[in-house]
Amino acid sequence: MGVPTRARRTDGASAVVFSVLGRVGSRIISSLGLGVVIVLVARAAGPAEFGVFMAAFAVGSVGGLVCGFGAPVRVLRIAGQDRHLAGQLYVMYVLAILLAGALAVAVCGFAGLGMPVIAGLVFAIGDAVQGYAQAHFTGLDRQGIANLLVVTHRMPPLFAVIVIQMDRWTEHSWAVMVVAFLVSVVVGVLVPIRAAAGVDPAGALSCVSGGLDYWGYSLSAVTTQLQLPLLGLVASPEVTGWFALATRVVGPIALVPTSAAAIAVPELVRRQGSIAARERLTRQLYGACGGYAILVCLGAVPLAYLLLHFTGPEYDAALPILIGAIVGAAVSSFSQGFNARLLADGRPRHAMWSILAGSVVGLTLIAALGRSGSAVALGSVAVVSQVVVLIVMMGAVRAEK
Repeated sequence: MGVPTRARRTDGASAVVFSVLGRVGSRIISSLGLGVVIVLVARAAGPAEFGVFMAAFAVGSVGGLVCGFGAPVRVLRIAGQDRHLAGQLYVMYVLAILLAGALAVAVCGFAGLGMPVIAGLVFAIGDAVQGYAQAHFTGLDRQGIANLLVVTHRMPPLFAVIVIQMDRWTEHSWAVMVVAFLVSVVVGVLVPIRAAAGVDPAGALSCVSGGLDYWGYSLSAVTTQLQLPLLGLVASPEVTGWFALATRVVGPIALVPTSAAAIAVPELVRRQGSIAARERLTRQLYGACGGYAILVCLGAVPLAYLLLHFTGPEYDAALPILIGAIVGAAVSSFSQGFNARLLADGRPRHAMWSILAGSVVGLTLIAALGRSGSAVALGSVAVVSQVVVLIVMMGAVRAEK
């Protein structure tokens, strides 16, 4: 009975569609939760503290990419590899992230950098372990658990920030947010912990050498994460806060095609024996990502005004940055289809060079335009950099054919 079931899941499109719909629905709920958290924190804490919080989150996210050795991406292809590797990747990843995260929080605490910094770091740690847990179950084709993790990921900070808003934002509010982010960390670590059974922690380190290309692919995103810290060095805290708001609030837009791509990678791996089935799924993925990108572009201006309505007048000047970030997210959405194909084909290095090209362009623009404080100029950063990523990825996929 097991063999026919696998064949149906491998060759039929219905299972993939339901998996994508389930993940997209989960991501929409999660994205709405994240958007509410970001908007309410930005409104209550003010641009300066919010900018510090998000800068710390960006730095923590970079640290997670460096310490993760590409495991969240690599585990998506576990269907075509030894299943024991999933346990090794889990142990290696969790140990690296928790040890590095605890050290970073301790250093910042002793240095007296303040609770917004601590909150940003713990936020990043939670995103790192939750992201891996979701990828872990996706690669193992346990979509129900993965979707449940996606839905519940944002609930603790959402509940915390709503309770705080019922009263008022005080100096203790950041501590409450830290506790809420810690809940996400604990859940992300414990839910997949059964994978660690029988895995030697020392032996788990051996899997690092087999995934250097995936590590390089993950590290390519570091340059994108460096945009906010770089802007913080060359621009005022207020401008940094505008950019941080745009980056995080529109981030959920890209989660829908990213979710579809995450489902598509293991499904494309399972279709390695059927060229026709792989090409059919690839075309469907391109069409879905492209159509979604067009819809987002069409709604960029009204969506930007809607976001500003909720964030308050302090952020009105950020309108061009918001519009640019939304259009950039739309272009990135289209890129996700090509990115998924490259990863499924075991070509993370080509995807890495595409992301690096766009990231270098983005950092260069920020360094050149950041001091001006012009919202219009900074609004072009996301659009230009993501167009570069898309062009290079399309070229890499076509070169394969």
